[in-house]
Amino acid sequence: MAVQVVDSRRIVSDRSDHHARSVGCGGWVVSFLPGRTLTFEQAVAAMRVAEAVGEMVPLSCLLGLTAVEAVGHVVWPVRFEDGGRCTVDQTGRPAWDLLCENGFRG
Repeated sequence: MAVQVVDSRRIVSDRSDHHARSVGCGGWVVSFLPGRTLTFEQAVAAMRVAEAVGEMVPLSCLLGLTAVEAVGHVVWPVRFEDGGRCTVDQTGRPAWDLLCENGFRG
C-alpha cells in the first residue's frame, strides 16, 4: 500500500506507524512534526520520509550507525583526493557550502 490518502482526511502508510491528518483550510499535521502545519504535498513528502527512515534503520544497524548518522554521512558530498585529503571542489570550499548551493535546505 505504501502512502495512502484515506477519506481525504488522513494519510497513512503500511510501512510506518506515523500518520498525517487534515486540519482544514488545506493544512495538514504529521505525527512526527508537532507544531508544524504543512501543505498536502509536504505531508505526503513527510510520510515518504517516514517510510524511508523505517527502511534505513536495519541497514544502518549493520553499519553500526543510527539512521540519523547514516543520513548525515550520505548527504555530505565529500570525495577523497590527494592521498586521502578531503576536498569538495577545486576551490577547497567546505562541503556544506556546496550542498546548500545545490539546493539542499536540510
